[in-house]
Amino acid sequence: MTPSTSKRTAATGRPPAARFSCRSTTSRRAVVTWLTWVRRPVSGVMATAAVTYSQDVGLDIAGTFLTQTLAVSEVNLLGLEAAVVWGSFHMQGEYTHVDAQLTAGGAADVEGGYVQVGYFLTGEHRGYKRSSNAFDRTKVIEPFFRVRTAEGICHGRGAWEIAYRWAMADLDDGELSSGGTYSNHTIGLNWYLNDYTRIMFF
Repeated sequence: MTPSTSKRTAATGRPPAARFSCRSTTSRRAVVTWLTWVRRPVSGVMATAAVTYSQDVGLDIAGTFLTQTLAVSEVNLLGLEAAVVWGSFHMQGEYTHVDAQLTAGGAADVEGGYVQVGYFLTGEHRGYKRSSNAFDRTKVIEPFFRVRTAEGICHGRGAWEIAYRWAMADLDDGELSSGGTYSNHTIGLNWYLNDYTRIMFF
């Protein structure tokens, strides 16, 4: 430990073992992906297929969900997703549209998706791993701790994030005429004690 580091430690009352490194909190990244999948029957191999729809949009508030299985001859699935990280702000969303041709005639056309946003009040940014093209854990600048030293009690605050999410599912179409349309709104506060521990309030 250099003398200058010792002086800073004595002045702040923070123990030398605690991690207080200067991490870069500037992150700007945008990701957009899409998926188009068409499933068709093959003569002599698959005459029909079964597809199941569920109304789960994130929270089971009512205590029950609609689940229905239909025999289909063809399924067209369109999936879109996008994500943006700009400093301490992040946003992501997904949308899925399904067009199913029924073996008994007719079609079922349903959709669902969500959008969520978040902002770190303490300067962190949401991690992103390029090797897997997926979000990674958040690197906390100042992990939470509370210790008593000769200079008094010192502590770290952890990372604080506010978040909002909207989700929906529209199953009111064709053979799913009783499926209904569902949506929910969620507001949350996340407290990251360190890189591996998070407490959620919502």
